[in-house]
Amino acid sequence: RAVSTYFISQFGKYVPGKAWVIIVRVAMLGRGKHSRRAVGVTGIFETLTSMAAGALLGVAALPAAGLALPPEMGTVTLFALVGAVPIAVALLMKIAQKIIASRGGPERTRLPVPSFRLLLQGVLQDSVGWCLLAVSLQLAIAAVRNEDFTLNGEIFLANLAAVALSYVAGFVVLVAPSGLGVREWVLAFIVAKRFTGPAALAEAMVVALVLRLAWTVAEVILAGSLWLANRRRRHDAH
Repeated sequence: RAVSTYFISQFGKYVPGKAWVIIVRVAMLGRGKHSRRAVGVTGIFETLTSMAAGALLGVAALPAAGLALPPEMGTVTLFALVGAVPIAVALLMKIAQKIIASRGGPERTRLPVPSFRLLLQGVLQDSVGWCLLAVSLQLAIAAVRNEDFTLNGEIFLANLAAVALSYVAGFVVLVAPSGLGVREWVLAFIVAKRFTGPAALAEAMVVALVLRLAWTVAEVILAGSLWLANRRRRHDAH
């Protein structure tokens, strides 16, 4: 049920502002033994942790993509701040929780806050997901360029920088539904540096569009199949 809710709610990111992802999760899970507040907080931290992991990995892999960091390290500072967001939010919520408790506030006003250990675990698990997306990018490149699939350490890191930074950039621009346009432009810009010829950027843009299509189709198939399986399970239970 949680997995199907995750993939179904992902379509909320196509609404500008991206808040509908959280709203859909609360609507689907925020009843029964799950409180709406807990589901909402979980959704927010899941999103922040995923973006933090992507920002940190993207910055770490940036040199492999052929992009030099600015001398003032402004890019590192920016993405380090993004990486620290879930920790900072959790810290503020824990402080607020202690203040409410010290003042004898009722239990219903207290905030469900994940532990720092759980946040770290989330960053590590999200990092695995970003690595798989980097492999997915190389598959798209091989398909578009009609070449054999090749993946070594340098190519993998360049792909990791491309998918992570483009996805995070698309997330930061809240008005872009699912980062549409922003993600493709950033990814194409990074990938094009590995291609040669006057059509390098155009070819990289095709790769970005193919990748968007592949990921969207995968989400539709997963969300649809999981929704049907969940509906069949409920029907059998009755």
